[in-house]
Amino acid sequence: MNNQAVYLTQNNQPTPSIFEVIAQETFNDLLSPAFKQVSMHLASCYPELFGWLGAWHEEIFLALNIAVQYTYLKNVEASYSEFLYSLKRSCVKGEEAPLSRRHLFGSLALLTVFPYLRSRLHSLATRYCLDEGDGVGPSDTRRKTLRRVVMCLSTLLGVTLESWKLCQTVLYLLGKSTTHSPLLLLLGLTLRYCSERQSEFYIWKVLFWGRIPMFLNKTLERLSNHWVEVVGFVTQLVQSVSSNQNARAIAKGDIPAPRAFHKPSNVCGDGFICPLCLKKPKVPTVLRVSGYIFCYLCIINHLIKSETCPVTKYAASTEDLIRLNLT
Repeated sequence: MNNQAVYLTQNNQPTPSIFEVIAQETFNDLLSPAFKQVSMHLASCYPELFGWLGAWHEEIFLALNIAVQYTYLKNVEASYSEFLYSLKRSCVKGEEAPLSRRHLFGSLALLTVFPYLRSRLHSLATRYCLDEGDGVGPSDTRRKTLRRVVMCLSTLLGVTLESWKLCQTVLYLLGKSTTHSPLLLLLGLTLRYCSERQSEFYIWKVLFWGRIPMFLNKTLERLSNHWVEVVGFVTQLVQSVSSNQNARAIAKGDIPAPRAFHKPSNVCGDGFICPLCLKKPKVPTVLRVSGYIFCYLCIINHLIKSETCPVTKYAASTEDLIRLNLT
């Protein structure tokens, strides 16, 4: 009775509140960074077993995201994060018909492929900007022009989307727009409260229909109804176990010393050398996960290919680089 009253009250409201739509967007934006952190942690702890996960975490998340979002869009007309807040996608015209094929695949592309391409473009533009600042860019005029186009495109796309998003949010708050998101506006969709039948959707019922015992099905339903508490408990448990293991390892002195790097005999003097090119570093850059110093161009090209320290094999990314200003 109480649940029914809640859904009736929600359906009587014309549009969801701004807090609900922003909350589901924020939750959706946290999924990719969370998956990256887990992937990099596994790759750092078990490089032989999960080294590939650290190198391909973006593409793996893209594939998983496409599968999950398609399942939810097809069955409940909502993304995963929208469904958690009892929201669904509907035509702006107010039609109650299911999402059309154009709306379904348009939503899927803007939820999965577009953020992936935007992230890759931003990473590429950041790398080109750092190269240009360090004076290690290409000498070819055509390649220089192409890099500047990429940097300008990334900046223009980011400024345009954020400005449009801000304007659309203000219009939604003032009741002048039916949607808060520019991407939903492009598709002609808006967010509304889902029905009671749609709110009882569970993804494993689609994937394993008729193959889950009744007691396990009930257990999964209870866990889904309290997913926030479950995720929080698991996260705290993993962090606690990891911290305890690290503390015991430090107390016992079980941390192995890093493999010593021997300077080649043909390098004279007291200056340090880059472990990759075996020369004095140009634009000295330290990789903070291992402490080794490399040429900026050498290490960034290596990290783009393998995302591991070339000496210790620890998982690393371009975000772990710290350029040194040695005078």
